Amino acid sequence: MFTANAKIIKSGGAEPDAFEASISQALLELEMNSDLKSQLRELYITKAREIETNNKKCIIIYVPMPKLKAFQKIQTRLVRELEKKFSGKHVMFVGERKILPKPTRKTRTKNKQKRPRSRTLTAVYDALLEDLVYPVEIVGKRIRIKLDGTQLIKVHLDKNEQTNIEHKVNTFLMYNEYFYIFLYFFEHFNISNFIFICVTIECKLVIFTFYYFLLM
Repeated sequence: MFTANAKIIKSGGAEPDAFEASISQALLELEMNSDLKSQLRELYITKAREIETNNKKCIIIYVPMPKLKAFQKIQTRLVRELEKKFSGKHVMFVGERKILPKPTRKTRTKNKQKRPRSRTLTAVYDALLEDLVYPVEIVGKRIRIKLDGTQLIKVHLDKNEQTNIEHKVNTFLMYNEYFYIFLYFFEHFNISNFIFICVTIECKLVIFTFYYFLLM
């Protein structure tokens, strides 16, 4: 017999909280009662958070990296069904990644294995950005380093995918132990392209802003 926690497996065997259990229950109901049954049978999540900012709420669902591609294959339909179940709150899926610290003289002697490129701070941030904008494709990126050391990163998104995200006009705030992320979605869509701007401060604060504007 399936339980409400059947679709969530937390690291270290920790018990899910009430909100995570509700997400797991929703996924289980979709598996049992929808045509997503075959795709969801082998999938599970690792944690979930409900974030509120400016009186708007969104749901961040973390999935294990080996399952991320499988989730993305059904993500559009899955997000649609979950948003119905949770009163229209925007739902976002991201892979649960781990950042390894930069090796020092002491750690180099202890860890003979070289730190994978995918575990570096920059690589994890880039991968997270791709998760957040999925299924929109990133088609270009420009980085500007200011005199105070901060970075302004302009990420160009595929304008052909604009309809997949233009309904998300709310403001999201997402926090974890590594960074803050702000997503601002503007309500005017009579434009030809849009730009994703990322401002990084001291590698601790990351602000992503969705700007829609007409490219001159």
